[in-house]
Amino acid sequence: MEKENLTPMEEKKPSGGMPGSPAPVSEAVLEPSAGDTGEGTSESAAEAAGEDPRAELLALRQQLTREKEEALAEAEKTFALRLALERAGCLDSSYLAHRLKEQAVFQDGALQNGDELLDRARKAHPVFFPRPRVEGVRPAEGIPSGRAAYGRLSLRQRAGLFKRDPEGYRAMRAAE
Repeated sequence: MEKENLTPMEEKKPSGGMPGSPAPVSEAVLEPSAGDTGEGTSESAAEAAGEDPRAELLALRQQLTREKEEALAEAEKTFALRLALERAGCLDSSYLAHRLKEQAVFQDGALQNGDELLDRARKAHPVFFPRPRVEGVRPAEGIPSGRAAYGRLSLRQRAGLFKRDPEGYRAMRAAE
């Protein structure tokens, strides 16, 4: 038997004569055209569909610019809200800014209802706004006044009075 000049695709084709083998699709083998190199297929497909790739690129760039501007505006609003919370002494401004972002009102990038939001946040989340530490004499620990005041003070109270207010200590001691 002589071997015909067959292409590699034709050599690997099943004959279809054996039971269970698929039947041949066609005898003609599809080969790529000489002018088609595989490059620029998306451009040629877009041109065939009537779309201009440059117009599509321009539209994508405009969309990207618009999304960047929206993200920047959102970041500025979050920053303004966090700044107001931090100035009020908030311990976790990031968390509260996220929670209060929907209730915040901005006009020209400035927070309009900042005081109202701070009041709400202080009531709803008091743990984030610690009270200032009170230094000095508390009302319950006040120093008695009068002539017999110095005599009723313990040694610890006298030392504390001298440390805090030396002039007041000398005046009480002289009044005794």
